[in-house]
Amino acid sequence: MSAPEGRVRSVDTAAQLLLLFGREPVVRVGAAARHLGVAPSTAHRLLSTLAARGLVERDPVAHVYYPGPALVGLGLALAAHRDVRVVGRERLRALRDTVGETVHLVVLDVASIVVLETFEPLRAVSGVSVAGHRSPAHLNAAGKVLLAALDPGELLRLLPGERLPGATARSIRRRAVLLDELAAVRTAGFAVTLGELEEGLAAVAAPVVDGAGRVRAAVSVSGSAPRLAGVVLAAAAARVREVAAAIGSDL
Repeated sequence: MSAPEGRVRSVDTAAQLLLLFGREPVVRVGAAARHLGVAPSTAHRLLSTLAARGLVERDPVAHVYYPGPALVGLGLALAAHRDVRVVGRERLRALRDTVGETVHLVVLDVASIVVLETFEPLRAVSGVSVAGHRSPAHLNAAGKVLLAALDPGELLRLLPGERLPGATARSIRRRAVLLDELAAVRTAGFAVTLGELEEGLAAVAAPVVDGAGRVRAAVSVSGSAPRLAGVVLAAAAARVREVAAAIGSDL
């Protein structure tokens, strides 16, 4: 494509490429080259440059590119006033104050979760995920909630292989096992993880469902497994479901 008159061609090409990510969840080098009308080597250099700035990220296994944390953060900053972050902010802050643990608002991006908002407890907490952070969805309570909301065909498309990456000895590493757990999540209305993403870390999450029945995000509470155990975890699950439902109603 030729750049409009008066435009800088290289900037216009990069802008076209970024806009492509608004229409496609993942982009391959060949698709980018065809879209831009350039050689694959040129498309690869453009994608590598964007990746260096955090605007896109490359999946080394699937050899595809998806929106990076910098691009996600930019999108969040420009989101409409009815954005779920804005609508839910006060309820999420109140949830943090009630449970005394870290509260996250997250969305699904391909087979990963992206953190939209984080509300930390007043005490010092290490290893807290900040806005823009992403991790494999199947290793997170919030990710399981969001995966459970997908139809079976979409779920299999996002997770095409039986083998899944793990982070700890507790991680789910087989798709069949994950599918069984997602069925249980749909029935329960919430998900729990215990040391699956990080040793000693527990989390519970529930979906934010808007008036049209769409799952817009997930609310999670996470903390050390010894603190979030037994009746404490059960109470946190009930509170998370209540807050997620309230945000959905507000939407």
